[in-house]
Amino acid sequence: MARPLALEETWLDPGFKGFPIERAPFRVGDAAGQHLHLLRGDLPFPCAVLRARALDHNGRWYAAFARELGIDFAPHGKTTMAPQLFARQLRDGAWGITVGTVQQAWVAASAGVRCILLANQIATPGEARRWLGMLAEDPGLRMISLLDSQPQLALLAQAVVHSDSAGTSQGRLNRARETAPPRSQPRFEVLIELGRSGGRTGCRSVEAAQALAHLAAATPGVRVVGVEAYEGLAASGDSARDAACVAAWMGDLEALIQRLERDGFWSNDEEILVSAGGSSVFDLVADALVKARERSARALDPARDIGQGHRMPRVQGKRRDPGNDPGPGTAQRTEQVAVQSRRPWRIVLRSGCYITHDDGTYMRMQQAMEQRGLGRTIREGLSFSCCPEHWRGSRQGGLQPALEVWAAVQSRPEPGLALVTMGRRDAGSDAGLPMPVLHAREGSVRRAPAHWEVRAMNDQHAYLVVDPADVLEVGDLLGFGISHPCTTLDKWRLIWVIDDAYNVVEAIRTCF
Repeated sequence: MARPLALEETWLDPGFKGFPIERAPFRVGDAAGQHLHLLRGDLPFPCAVLRARALDHNGRWYAAFARELGIDFAPHGKTTMAPQLFARQLRDGAWGITVGTVQQAWVAASAGVRCILLANQIATPGEARRWLGMLAEDPGLRMISLLDSQPQLALLAQAVVHSDSAGTSQGRLNRARETAPPRSQPRFEVLIELGRSGGRTGCRSVEAAQALAHLAAATPGVRVVGVEAYEGLAASGDSARDAACVAAWMGDLEALIQRLERDGFWSNDEEILVSAGGSSVFDLVADALVKARERSARALDPARDIGQGHRMPRVQGKRRDPGNDPGPGTAQRTEQVAVQSRRPWRIVLRSGCYITHDDGTYMRMQQAMEQRGLGRTIREGLSFSCCPEHWRGSRQGGLQPALEVWAAVQSRPEPGLALVTMGRRDAGSDAGLPMPVLHAREGSVRRAPAHWEVRAMNDQHAYLVVDPADVLEVGDLLGFGISHPCTTLDKWRLIWVIDDAYNVVEAIRTCF
């Protein structure tokens, strides 16, 4: 692979929205040394910021949640598309990074991520060719994608054939040149995706997923390493409804694993990768999958049935004592052993928005999560100390909003209306309009009144409704919380990280 991305060495200049035009260009890694301050007029408005303390806290909190349950996480990188934050998440203990496209996988791999989960299907021959090309260039890289149909499987198989043909031709050329022999050709590692009727991608039944897994296992160049689901779009915020939905979906995922186990699908020592869990109800997903794993761990161990240290070999999906042919009446018992003998599970959640959290959708989901209290980390949280005007997230030491967009009041054309220098080009509105959370004047910051509300946005303007008696002047600064980080972060190539005193301590480059 080409030289790894080193974003800290790249240059920032006025071509980046949020960069002060009067400043000379400087490297990303030199941002802290510029002594920039959000409230002093050093930055243009609008600008996007991340709060350093909240970022650190959220990373520690999610890692503690995963450790408590003995599960892994591969945060969805499409949320931030910021390799600097990928590195932070990996330091926190992430198993890998999830992506949504082959292009995003390239960004992650180029930034040094060694384990990448594409939570999506490879859908074109070109993308399949690029996927194999990345693996061929970097033998230490592991990349896994999703599979949900026979046509897609045929597309992957054809890509392998073309890759093998190219590899054979290259091998002959190498031998003719008396160079080293070619490396073995890369292959597709896939998870069978189980969806729901009326939902997004994924097989629509356990039976269909089971059949597809067997077809994939018989396809040269394709290896099934586990199963996958995505429940996030079905989350409602109603705990009873969400719990029932997740229980049914994860129950089907467990049933799929059981069927494949009964078929003798995996080898004895092969790990089963089980992945689900977006950013909305990951506590319910983790609880359901951990309980399923515990049922697996409590299942009958064949070694205890026939003597310690002696394991029956698997034959056509069943286990048989090689010294004794099964007689009448033993078939039912053998089948039971085959169903209950499980491989180790690696449960991988893919939450992406936890690192920045928000003031809207995910704050509401966090509140529902804390009411459910599934786990000590959720019930008790981690200590989080900050200035009172900044503190507006979980009251139980849970996730805290880190992302804000700051803008200035530019006009007060009516007593109850303020126009602000922020619009659809700066903040997402797909899950709700931005919320004013902080008000600054002459360096002093206070909480914005609860009745202030953004009613609409144009490309470059926000319409803020206030009380006619409120003191809000042209030139005042406002910090806005957002709902759904993904559609705000993708509007910024440069995001400043600030400390509690509003000093810029880091610059984050995104790769959207």
